[in-house]
Amino acid sequence: MRIIIFFQLLLISQIFSQTNRIELTGKVLNNSTNETVNNCNVVVENTSEGSITDVSGIFNLLLPEGNYKIRFSHVGFETHEIDILLEHKTNIEIKLTPALILNDEVNIIGKVKYSSVEAQILTTDEIKKMPSFNKDVLQSISIMPGVTANNELSNSYNVRGGSFNENLIYLNGYEIYRPYFLKNGMQENQSIANPDLVKNLSFHNGGFDASCGDKMSSALEINYSDDFDDKVKGIARANLLYAGLAVQNKYKNINWAIAARYTYPTLLLKSQQVEGSYRPSYWDVQALVNYSFSPTERLELLLISASNKFDLTPQNWRGDFLLGQWDVRSVSGNYKGNKNYSFNTNLVGLKYVNILSDDIALSVSASSYFMKEKEKNNLVADYFYSPDGYNPESDKEYLKTTYETADNFLDLKMYELKTELKYSLNAHNFSGGAQFKITDLKGIINESYYESGTQASQVIPMINKSDENYNLNSASAYLQDKILLGEIFQIVTGIRFLHYYYSKETLVSPRAGIVWFPSPAHTIKFMFGYYYQPPFFQELKNTNGSIIKSQRAIHYILGWDYQFKETVKLLAEVYYKKLDNLIPFNLDEVKMEYITNKITNGYAYGVDIQVQGEFVKGAQSWVGYSYLNTREKVNGTYKRRLLDQTHTLQLFLQDRFPKHPNWQAHVRLLVGSGYLFYPRIITTDANGQKQLTYSFDYRYEYSPYFRTDMGLTTELKIGDNQSITITADVLNVFDKQNNAGYTWVKAFKDSEKAVPIMQVISGRFFNVGLEMNF
Repeated sequence: MRIIIFFQLLLISQIFSQTNRIELTGKVLNNSTNETVNNCNVVVENTSEGSITDVSGIFNLLLPEGNYKIRFSHVGFETHEIDILLEHKTNIEIKLTPALILNDEVNIIGKVKYSSVEAQILTTDEIKKMPSFNKDVLQSISIMPGVTANNELSNSYNVRGGSFNENLIYLNGYEIYRPYFLKNGMQENQSIANPDLVKNLSFHNGGFDASCGDKMSSALEINYSDDFDDKVKGIARANLLYAGLAVQNKYKNINWAIAARYTYPTLLLKSQQVEGSYRPSYWDVQALVNYSFSPTERLELLLISASNKFDLTPQNWRGDFLLGQWDVRSVSGNYKGNKNYSFNTNLVGLKYVNILSDDIALSVSASSYFMKEKEKNNLVADYFYSPDGYNPESDKEYLKTTYETADNFLDLKMYELKTELKYSLNAHNFSGGAQFKITDLKGIINESYYESGTQASQVIPMINKSDENYNLNSASAYLQDKILLGEIFQIVTGIRFLHYYYSKETLVSPRAGIVWFPSPAHTIKFMFGYYYQPPFFQELKNTNGSIIKSQRAIHYILGWDYQFKETVKLLAEVYYKKLDNLIPFNLDEVKMEYITNKITNGYAYGVDIQVQGEFVKGAQSWVGYSYLNTREKVNGTYKRRLLDQTHTLQLFLQDRFPKHPNWQAHVRLLVGSGYLFYPRIITTDANGQKQLTYSFDYRYEYSPYFRTDMGLTTELKIGDNQSITITADVLNVFDKQNNAGYTWVKAFKDSEKAVPIMQVISGRFFNVGLEMNF
């Protein structure tokens, strides 16, 4: 901590050298699309002064009065130079022209001095146009390199073989958390990030720098828009599953936005394998208010309140299985009782930002994050077997009756204080920060399951009870320097410190990267880093109070970017991850249970290849392929991990009708070779009692995942700043029955084996909607 204090005092002392200077601010835009250009180099010729545009395309300089020549450069754009006489505070707008294409090769004038090539960017337009049932922000991550997401009803995703819990998610700089009691995608509904407020997403699929936190796989930064017009603007939209309204405005020194959503996916769930009365709903209200004391000093307030409920009164269920090519058998169930699930989230974040000079920026933030999650089940089910799956109601045989209860509760309260300081000095971009978190978590587990009947496989009641309180406080700090070496090299070096009070660990994470620009069209990078993941609720809930240490991943990444056309580029990365103190997990749909008594080590390696760009002018598309091999050590032998999806293909294609450019088509295709699962077997204890258990000695692969969603949009202008957009989506175009997991049933009297019956995720669904921009 003394190092951090000394570092910040040293930087603040530079303020006194910045007197008698005039402020020059500006925004850099793409001349073709009018979109902002981030990470653009701004260089003042014949001086050591310079800057880099932020995610909003904005730069800031403090210069003595006089005449200057300023150069703007970025990969993929022609370099632009201006002459300016600076006599008073000035704001300018710069538009860069995309690089010319000659003989299918990039001809770019000028070279870049800085690039954040380790992050992938998605804009709000791309998120909204991606066909999905709720246009959720997290579901758009499924097209990013290294990402797999094999459940279209869930927002969960994993990166390069890691678990669903290994991903950092930030909303305007505040870390947010997914619920912990989820058992299937139907319960999840929306994430709290509102797409109508989002400006862009910045996604790191590994090798992220020291400013990001402590998880093993990836980091996602969701940035809300914060620069609004003087006129009131808004968006209202509704479809068969969703309704939302967002309004934004600028009044004097105040930028503000308010948004509300309501999601009601009842129609989608009516085609589920379990028939019954579904009552899902989600709503949230969000407010973003920024007050500017001056062009360089502002206060930001973010308020979010969200509520999700999933109530189900199931009636019946049926699943089929094969004994031969045409020999279809059936198992069905009749239910009595209810399933109820809910979670509520509240976030309050306050941030103070002060650009102390052209070289120094300070931010201080405080936040509180509350989440309550409840699960109540009281269900009785009678199961029957039918030897003829084509006529399942004939010759039905009673198998068993199951009894399931749950009364689970989780209460998470988190308070965070964070400060960050950035300082630019010639070729160096220093940054440092410190963070303290107070985390109180109370988890109550009270659930039971047992069976009766001639074919019962769990006659011993399976009871899981716990009542735990956890204080998971932490303190962290980081130091980092981004160094520009001439025109063709960038080096990022950083170190992160974390003290986790629960496990009494002090963890040091060095992280570094080097980027080389051998030519205007080519970028080569190498990244390395240590990434620790301290234990949280899901890792701790089955430990009976014992202390477990943080998991660790060491990343090695080699990447190549090739801008081979004006608006199209190729990205390729090979990577290796060394995994230590690894906690294996079991996965049933989206429910994840850590096996804390089998801590081990492992590895992951693979390659991600993706082509991004405008195959059609003005419409971004992505085509990607990933290969993965990840394993963990079991009894001296390395075996595949459960999320080892060897092959993944991702496509998001957009097109326009040549004669009607306001009509657009959007297609998302996801294909994966399949996750793995542990089979369930029936065992007999010393007293002759049967129970259904997992066999951790074997791992089998699910059938391949295949999902195609298509959308059609047309935009109709009804005024200068007003338009109506009509949307039509076909979700799961080919009605592919993807596998979410298995229900295991002992169906035959003369066999002690449990039969796996596939749980289907969702069928084909047609959705239409209307969106109005004003």
